[in-house]
Amino acid sequence: MMNLLLKAFYFLIFIHFSLIAQISDSSSVYPLIESYLEDATAEDLNPQIYDLVEQLLENPVDLNKASAEELLKIPFIDITTASKIIEYRENSGRIFSLQELYMIPDLPDEKVKILHAFTYVDNGEKKADTRVKEASFENDSRVEFSLRSRLIKDLHERRGFAENKFIGNDLKTYNRLQANYKYFRMGILAEKDAGELSYSDFLSYSLEMTDIGFVDRLVVGDYLFESGQGLAVWGPYSFSKGADATGPVIRQKRSIVSYTSSDENRFFRGAAARISLGYIDFSLFYSHKKIDASIDTLSDMITSHRNTGFHRTQSEISGRSSVSEEVYGSALNLNPVHN
Repeated sequence: MMNLLLKAFYFLIFIHFSLIAQISDSSSVYPLIESYLEDATAEDLNPQIYDLVEQLLENPVDLNKASAEELLKIPFIDITTASKIIEYRENSGRIFSLQELYMIPDLPDEKVKILHAFTYVDNGEKKADTRVKEASFENDSRVEFSLRSRLIKDLHERRGFAENKFIGNDLKTYNRLQANYKYFRMGILAEKDAGELSYSDFLSYSLEMTDIGFVDRLVVGDYLFESGQGLAVWGPYSFSKGADATGPVIRQKRSIVSYTSSDENRFFRGAAARISLGYIDFSLFYSHKKIDASIDTLSDMITSHRNTGFHRTQSEISGRSSVSEEVYGSALNLNPVHN
């Protein structure tokens, strides 16, 4: 069954090269994000941050309907900013233009610019020019597919290839297919590092369902779980620091999110669900997956964890998926601002 899915996946990748990519000028938001992160730590500069930014660009937030939680998903937007926007909206009846954000007292221009990139005002037509798509096509008005591919080759030969230590070729590939249908979202990702043998050395998949009865969100497969301030669990993305040194260092959680990136370690594999009851959110999650590690053959003890995700040599392959990791838990969250 898995082989059949992979064949179908790569067939769609082949079709992908005949499609015309549509890139909006909304990509100008990236320099703005980078300027905000110029003083951030190395963790904040994780390249996966761009996957999060593009998710938000593909699904901009309607300012007239957004709850505080939805506004908090936007980079660098804290609870104070979200509260000011909701208060202004309630006092005015509705927001008619994004330019009105400049009229909200004590709202910095830098944050307004961020909001312009990730929000829109519904005046009968969605802000389509903020949607970033790469080789996307629609079967009908309800189903949408998006496929992204990357191929990277080094200009200089790496030492591992020169010494014939790596078993695969020198190409690094990345292919991600996503499908959206009403309340459902499916994703599958295949990634290969330079030197690895299989083009699906790392395979990630997820199915997300929203607004199913009393369940606000359900994710099966690979996902991220963010709760509190990240003392126990958090995803690989971080916006906690930035150029605004006087601002509060607060992480804004996204609760349960389908995993769409190629980091081979920092995600959960299993199922998670969130139930929203007005001001209260209750979440449950379970994860069981195999991770890379080195094991002492005499004592059968784990000597080290391998977080590189590389499987290029026989030594690296020997520690692949050698340990099982099981994680489960729950979270209860009180939303101080609810729409």
